[in-house]
Amino acid sequence: MSARSSMERTGAVEAVANYLDALRVSDPTVRERVTAQVLERVAETNGDATAPLAMRELDRMVNDWFAEVIGEPQPIEDAAQLSARGRLALLLVDLPGRWQSQFLQPGPWPPDFVRAMRESFLHTRPNDHLADMQPEPIDLGPIATLTRLSRLPYYRILLVWLAFALLLVVVFRLTH
Repeated sequence: MSARSSMERTGAVEAVANYLDALRVSDPTVRERVTAQVLERVAETNGDATAPLAMRELDRMVNDWFAEVIGEPQPIEDAAQLSARGRLALLLVDLPGRWQSQFLQPGPWPPDFVRAMRESFLHTRPNDHLADMQPEPIDLGPIATLTRLSRLPYYRILLVWLAFALLLVVVFRLTH
């Protein structure tokens, strides 16, 4: 093994470690298992393990695992959405505190884990039923009354302002 390939392998191991840190996977046995799996899969396909190849492979492994746990087919164009929603589901089910041993494990998984992941996984597809939404008028409150004043004849507007001024004068007299 040359010095360059050793440095590339070290970079790949560090990249996988950073990825696992981001997911808050701290169990050393899980980290070692995942790192070994990633490096093995990269070595099978490319020979030398580099950080970008390791990250790409780990991301592919995680997305495949999400699709398997959630039970949803993974369309290629939906990989980014699946990844983001799967990571959110991991945080919502408390992967760091409760389910670290299940991370990237092949099934079968504990039923509680699968149920929690499926319930916390955000589904973005629309429901099968059509919504019947009718627009409602907007209630503007007191502003609506002021807008209706412009429809009154001018002498009524003048009377309203005079009544308001008279009210101010009365309040001033009573307080001074």
